[in-house]
Amino acid sequence: MGHAAWFRHHRYATPEISRAEDQDLLLRSYASSRFGCLDEVLLGYHQGKFDLGKTLTARRHLLAAQERYFFAHGQWKSALLAAAATAVKVVIDAMASLPGCENLFFARMSGKVPDQAIRDLNLARGEAVSEKISSRGRGKLIYVLTEDWFFCSHFIERAAAARAEGWDVAVMTRFSRHADEIRARGLRVIPLHIDRGSIDPWRELGVIRQIYTAYCEEKPDLVHHVALKPVLYGSIAARLAGVKAVVNARWAWAIFSSRNLSRRACCVRSWRWVCVFSSIRAAARSYSKTATIVKA
Repeated sequence: MGHAAWFRHHRYATPEISRAEDQDLLLRSYASSRFGCLDEVLLGYHQGKFDLGKTLTARRHLLAAQERYFFAHGQWKSALLAAAATAVKVVIDAMASLPGCENLFFARMSGKVPDQAIRDLNLARGEAVSEKISSRGRGKLIYVLTEDWFFCSHFIERAAAARAEGWDVAVMTRFSRHADEIRARGLRVIPLHIDRGSIDPWRELGVIRQIYTAYCEEKPDLVHHVALKPVLYGSIAARLAGVKAVVNARWAWAIFSSRNLSRRACCVRSWRWVCVFSSIRAAARSYSKTATIVKA
């Protein structure tokens, strides 16, 4: 997190840098920025299975960013060290891809928390939140996303914080394997049959109908759309259903820098419709204050 002015000045190098955007941004900005460490963890990411292809892509892009920066600043020793360190890591990655050697990749991380311990903690949090909610309420909030794993890696903590403050929170997305984890945090789940890669107009109209039907049945006070399709379809559905407060998280801006001009033009037109149908009201401001600080 940081000031908006800082992010406007230090922009992500997309799509030139892939899977190493944060490291590249830190490298380019550290000399003129001031950073601070928080005492408590605010956000955690789920580490999936080791994927050699994705890991090597990240290594390659990060090394390219490091060499470009070090050469531009005459830091030849640092450039050599970066190349040597990357070579060692690539060898370890290749070994980790062998059957039974995956721990070579995860050894650099802190000890893995047992799955049962995570489930027990989430259940305990969900029960405590439910007791707190029973005495008061602030409204109904619905998240709309394309994937449940993305919600768990980026939004579950702030949703749990809103739940703790009295919001009735539901998550509408395509559920693959994280539905139980979301329920354990005291959040309701609403299945959404959406495909990020689909361009079938009839199928996409069906997605809008699903969202519209859910809004009419749930009558939310606030909806939070994340990523391009949920923002576009959800904004249309919210307008038709009479939802007064809409928050649109314009995630994955890299799509607007696509080299495919027709795709980029289509996205720009889509966002124009989003601007027409979107609205943010007082409930959104209240929710923003609720989720400003999240303690994990």
